[in-house]
Amino acid sequence: LDDRQGSFAAFIQRLRNATNEDFSLIQQCKIPMSVGCICSSILGTGLAFFYVLSSRSKTKKLALKLLSSFDDCATFFTFSIQIASIVVLAKVDYGVSAASMGDVTVRTTWTVSALTLLPLMYTLLLSGLPQTGANRQFTKAAAGTFLTTDARRDLLFSICWACSVYPILSRMIESFAESVVGYKPSDILTTKQWRMLQDSCLSQTSPPSMAEYRLMNVFGIMASLLTSLFAISKIVMAGLHRHYDHKLQRHHDLMNIVQQPLDYLGRISLVCVPLLSIGLTWSYFRLQSFQANITQALSTQDSDSEWGFGQVVSVVVFLPVIVEAFFSWHEQQEESAGEHSLVQEPTEEAVESGSSYYTSQDDIDEAPAEHSSADKSLSNTATLLKWRQTI
Repeated sequence: LDDRQGSFAAFIQRLRNATNEDFSLIQQCKIPMSVGCICSSILGTGLAFFYVLSSRSKTKKLALKLLSSFDDCATFFTFSIQIASIVVLAKVDYGVSAASMGDVTVRTTWTVSALTLLPLMYTLLLSGLPQTGANRQFTKAAAGTFLTTDARRDLLFSICWACSVYPILSRMIESFAESVVGYKPSDILTTKQWRMLQDSCLSQTSPPSMAEYRLMNVFGIMASLLTSLFAISKIVMAGLHRHYDHKLQRHHDLMNIVQQPLDYLGRISLVCVPLLSIGLTWSYFRLQSFQANITQALSTQDSDSEWGFGQVVSVVVFLPVIVEAFFSWHEQQEESAGEHSLVQEPTEEAVESGSSYYTSQDDIDEAPAEHSSADKSLSNTATLLKWRQTI
């Protein structure tokens, strides 16, 4: 690895001294395994599709509650991943230590950093979609708490994005910086020598091709640009509303015109997020497969195939979402049972007093507010006849 401090050049120099520049004498070297977690991406995408495909208000209410619970868990999980990514990459980039660090480990760190940040956008995008009719009514009444936390969610997302800036810059530098392998006088070694190194260290494996590496970079950079634009727009809008809200209210019509393309971009982003998540997930598994091949070639144990501390924590951290889903389903069952119990037979006193009775809540809603005396008499008579026949 080029850690910007010359350790790669020192490593090549040690190889030259040990082999007299005969790189065919090099034996296979061990590359450490990395452990990652993609539960956040899978769960976030599933809940987002559950919300979009829901047609009933109760189901949408449940989806909003689950997304809210998921966002709380995913935010702190993502924050921890970003901090860990900074620590891992800083050791290499600033020459602190490159021990147990391979190229695949660094690429996996970039991928996981971008992959865990994308699911946080689902909650913000879905809560910002324009709503009309019944959806607006149930959202205000049943999910008011969900909407009042938008400012807090924007802040936490911005903090997680700020932590991901360093992994983004690390990827950009590695992807667009001038290569030190080639035939220029300033290059550390030639392309032929580099291929000999790869053939010696990566024999009996299936390393990703250059096209695959480029595709991984495309997915990673596009995800980084999307999250960066989204986070910056949130920060700018928060600043405008905080300091110039009174001026923005004067230009209400202009803000409505500007809001329309923003809503359109939000819908596009809602489609791009799962697509980029799929691409990054493929990148992650391709790198993990490459590491597994290296491990098998070295006849060592693949630690990534075992359940360790990291894997257990990454799954347990999202258990509150499952718990919330269970209790929400149980509450809906109780509400449905309560609605059925509302339909009861009229008491004997009600029949004798001649009061009208409606057999369902819809009948109550459709009943007129005022009746003439003739209408009341006819209604009471019809009700008495109906219940006498029933008895």
